[in-house]
Amino acid sequence: MSTAAAAVRFNRDGLIMWGTFQATAMVLHPALHPYWDDKECRANPWVECKCGRRAEDVEVWVCYGGEFYYSAKACRHCKAVTTSLDYDDVRDEKHGCPAWVPNPWPLKPESS
Repeated sequence: MSTAAAAVRFNRDGLIMWGTFQATAMVLHPALHPYWDDKECRANPWVECKCGRRAEDVEVWVCYGGEFYYSAKACRHCKAVTTSLDYDDVRDEKHGCPAWVPNPWPLKPESS
């Protein structure tokens, strides 16, 4: 199975979180993390929002193929994307990498 990095930016305040995109099935894993760590992002990719709070508008960037990004919803409390997980549900795809994606990516801090 092929996976790719995904970044999610909350429109309200610009918070960026990280996850994975399962390229073989063309599905975004909903779990979000504060930094990019391939092993950790893949460890528990299927989380759900169960808090009952209103999901926020986000922009999702996927580092797969020619790179693309699109609008979705996510819950920052549950650290989960809640809409547009399946690529077939994406309605406003744009190609490329938006300016908000950090370079280099923030990696997991080293343990002391």
